[in-house]
Amino acid sequence: MENVFPLLHAVSDNTAPYGPPAPGPGHATAALIDELPYLYCGQFEGFGPLHLLADDTLGFAFAFELPVVDTLLDGEQLVSDAVAAMLQALAPGMQWQWFLRAHTDIEPSLALYEMQRGSDAAGHLFSEAFCARWRAARHTGFFPDAPEHNFHPRAQSIAIALKSEPLGLGAPRLSQWLAKALPARWNRSLEPLLGRLDSHASARGRAQRFVAACQDILAAAGVHGLQPTAIDGGTLVQWLSDSLFPQRRLHGSAGAAAAGAGLDLGAHADEIRSAVAALGSLDHIDGGGFRSLAAGRTCHHRVVSMLWQPRAVSAGMLNSLSAVRPNLNICLCAAALSPTAALLQLKARALLNARSTHRFNETEMQARSEALAEVERRLFAQGERILELRLQVHITEASAQQAEQAALAVCKHLEALDLEAAVERDIGSSLLLRGCLPFTVYPRSEQKFRRRRRLLSDDAADIHPGGGAWTGIKPDAAAAGGGHPSPIVMYSNPQGEPLFLDPTKADKNPHALVIGQSGSGKSFFVHDYLLHLWRLPDVRLFLISIKADYRKLALLLGRYVDVNLDSDIALNPFGGAPTLENQARWAAALGLMLADEDPSARLTRDAEVALQAAALAAAQRNWDAGRQQSLCETTLEHICLELERAAGLLGRQLTGRLHPYRRGPYRRLFNAPRALARSDRFIFFNLGGILCQPCAALASFCVFGLVDETMNDPTLRAVPKGLIADEVWALVRNAQAAGILERSLKAYRSLGGFALPIVQDPQDLDTPSGRVMLVNTATKIILPMDRAGQADVQRYVRLNERELDIVRNLRLAKRRYSEFFVSIDGMRSAKGLLIPDPLRYAVATTDPVDEYRIEQHYQACGSMLEALRRFAREAPYGLPPAGGAVQAARSVARAADGAQA
Repeated sequence: MENVFPLLHAVSDNTAPYGPPAPGPGHATAALIDELPYLYCGQFEGFGPLHLLADDTLGFAFAFELPVVDTLLDGEQLVSDAVAAMLQALAPGMQWQWFLRAHTDIEPSLALYEMQRGSDAAGHLFSEAFCARWRAARHTGFFPDAPEHNFHPRAQSIAIALKSEPLGLGAPRLSQWLAKALPARWNRSLEPLLGRLDSHASARGRAQRFVAACQDILAAAGVHGLQPTAIDGGTLVQWLSDSLFPQRRLHGSAGAAAAGAGLDLGAHADEIRSAVAALGSLDHIDGGGFRSLAAGRTCHHRVVSMLWQPRAVSAGMLNSLSAVRPNLNICLCAAALSPTAALLQLKARALLNARSTHRFNETEMQARSEALAEVERRLFAQGERILELRLQVHITEASAQQAEQAALAVCKHLEALDLEAAVERDIGSSLLLRGCLPFTVYPRSEQKFRRRRRLLSDDAADIHPGGGAWTGIKPDAAAAGGGHPSPIVMYSNPQGEPLFLDPTKADKNPHALVIGQSGSGKSFFVHDYLLHLWRLPDVRLFLISIKADYRKLALLLGRYVDVNLDSDIALNPFGGAPTLENQARWAAALGLMLADEDPSARLTRDAEVALQAAALAAAQRNWDAGRQQSLCETTLEHICLELERAAGLLGRQLTGRLHPYRRGPYRRLFNAPRALARSDRFIFFNLGGILCQPCAALASFCVFGLVDETMNDPTLRAVPKGLIADEVWALVRNAQAAGILERSLKAYRSLGGFALPIVQDPQDLDTPSGRVMLVNTATKIILPMDRAGQADVQRYVRLNERELDIVRNLRLAKRRYSEFFVSIDGMRSAKGLLIPDPLRYAVATTDPVDEYRIEQHYQACGSMLEALRRFAREAPYGLPPAGGAVQAARSVARAADGAQA
């Protein structure tokens, strides 16, 4: 078997310059610490952090999030252009490593989500259930019983490691010098080593050239919109831990993070190496892979390598590779040939082709000559470089069998992309181990292993995987900790990464418009959205709909108001202080009452004055001006008494016309004090039972007026307040109610409020109110739609071709997930997946069989929260229709009988 660790013997003349190995179990730990080349991390001429390496080189690394490409036109090409620009900045002798890491550790995202857990039992319970769902999916996926739907939560990032040419210091002397100089503690500076050794003055020049090249690469990244973050010693320890010992994070060990965070990089030359080696050990190292041991668990590693260049390339061709397995690391290692060497090789190849041409191979040689001419044109006309590039995929799994299966799946995926690849089995473990780690690239080893292939820089850039989906607007930990939480909602993007949405962070306004046809999962989406919002402390939420679908949610979180003529809860529109603003609102409510008798009749000027005066006088009688508080709530009865007392015959006539609301069928709803309190944090108004009545316009007016009062309450200015209006167009048929809603949308932003209007028919957007909604909602959320709906949406919501393609392909998998498209003006757009947990399913389901069983539990225990918990334990994602349609029909019938009883 080939020597596993030839590096140190080659560069140090069999000396051991790193001091004693870190304590650990057996030879594997000692071998690991010797394989890591990290000596010191510091600054040079104000640039850093730079990593001084054992093979007499410098390293610099930086990371950034995956660029968003899924909803951008030519997004993959934009990423390829950025990579090509960075590759063209490589200096001769530099080594380039591109790492795309994909793993299932989403704890940092869940920690951000858990900053807001709610202030009551329901908030805590639903937050815990949501996070438990995501944590369990790290190991088994979200749908382990349905392989066709299953996928894992994921986190992805890109890191680039750059390594200089040898400085010329000499590895043995370098290590000895470090051992003597470190006690002086250089204040994290490499200046004493690179600039003050007379015998190695050229090292400073090489270091300066490397720093200049790194700065050029960073500048190229910035020009193309990337936001690089330099990797220091502590972050490097975390990176190495995640590559070699992913089980530490996957199973909740905090050792790696602690090791990285606690480094004192000025104390010992081998601090990074010792910290990594202390995390675990390696064994079973052979030509086919290796096994890592850490946190009491084993992880098996395999490597798949590209054997030959693809016959054709395209931008982003490997973007789908990271989704093949939950945990893998894609590495591309490259070095640029010098322009002189590239030119000489081209000339030599052209000469060889010319002398080898004869009448039997003329066609083949002509094609080669044209290819060489094209290469020369791209080199000189387009400024490209010739690169030697190696592609390998590092796979980690819990067992050897799973690792083998995963490696074969990666090979199959690469072959489908016309990339010849194989699982490494006999090339030697040094390549396997070093391919996982930054800065472990050595020209002599690369020549020996012969896995690099030559490509032009633009073609090499196309092979670099780097396209991702938007992960949304990350929560601000400082704002949440400072008492300024925002309505963060967490979903999954198509790649399984947490997608954070916060419409209140939009530039124009905090409102979101939801467009979803019947059967699109609209009700489920609203339930889920509200449960996320309920985590906000002291939040006020108003839900208005024409269906009882949200009754369970209302009984769980607050008040359920079924607005009908027999309702015990009045919508009295005459409450409040005697202000001119309220006086105008009261007069509008009285006008709606009088319009029922003859909608075409207009009030005379005298009648308007009499109504306004009576409303104001009644309010003044019931108001303590000294204490600025109400003596009692003003009602229609008080106003009618003022009309009879002060307006004479006209007042008595108006009072007679108001009889249906004062003493008639509408009295319980409009002529009684409100039963709603300012302490009610969640109120669901079901207007379905009132829309067919003549007083429907007044009912809508009153409901929106109540919401408006809360939004304008100065004592609640800093409290998050939301209005969710389902099928809003059925609620704003009259000008008064529509006017309140439109005015509210424009005013809520400065009041700490937000609105979520929901539209079922996209054609409703082609109305005066619809156009106001479109203009005043910066966030658009689109649920699955039929073809007609897609065509209508395209007319009203600006979408590019890729966004429209996402909308066309949105899917709803019942009891599994619901897809949606979201776009925030001035930010990004993305496809999201709503993945329910059993509790969320229980509260959102509208299946008759499920509803009947939940109602049984509710009647038995008297607590909706307990009823939902019982149902979630009994049927995590709904009761199956046992016995087919007949049994389901019988269940529905029993539910109906129980309701009548």
